[in-house]
Amino acid sequence: LDDPKRRKRIPVGGSPVALAVGEDAVWVANFQDATVTRVDPTTSAALGAPIAVGGKPSGIATGEGYVWVTRTDDDQLIRIDPQSARWTGELIEVGDSPFGVDVGEGSVWVANQRDGTITRVDP
Repeated sequence: LDDPKRRKRIPVGGSPVALAVGEDAVWVANFQDATVTRVDPTTSAALGAPIAVGGKPSGIATGEGYVWVTRTDDDQLIRIDPQSARWTGELIEVGDSPFGVDVGEGSVWVANQRDGTITRVDP
């Protein structure tokens, strides 16, 4: 892994904090820019302009046909349609200061840092 030919740095956005692989792309949550960047895993290039998601995105996961993003500053979960690469506009209320998010067992799971809870969301 010390061979520079095996590594590539890919510009994404301000303060990338989380990434997820799925739905035919690598998805990066950019905290400072309040965006999500979609990267082609084959070419290692960003696909299109960053997706504005508002808030302070802190966690990201793929599954159940969507890309799920936590917004720490307003305690919400949003979803992106991977086919159109657009945020659906739906705001899902979760616990206080959501950070981690994962998808499994038919649900979306969010870890809420400040109130010490998790939220289960049925997609």
